[in-house]
Amino acid sequence: MKAKKKRRPNRFAPNAGLGDELYYFIDAHNDDDAPDGAWWAILENAVTFWNKDHGTNYDENDTVHAYLRRKDSGA
Repeated sequence: MKAKKKRRPNRFAPNAGLGDELYYFIDAHNDDDAPDGAWWAILENAVTFWNKDHGTNYDENDTVHAYLRRKDSGA
């Protein structure tokens, strides 16, 4: 039996930005009152749920960083 080939994550190009649907999906899970470690895990879990529902393979950490960059920019 062949070993499964590991898929490379779909990564965001630094200037491409985060799509509106994914941004608002993560934003709906954003709980500013959660402790820092739990807050970060909640955001990463939102990306995991998105990946499962949409058949994507976005890197959770990179996607949360992209979300926060967009949130901080006010866009």
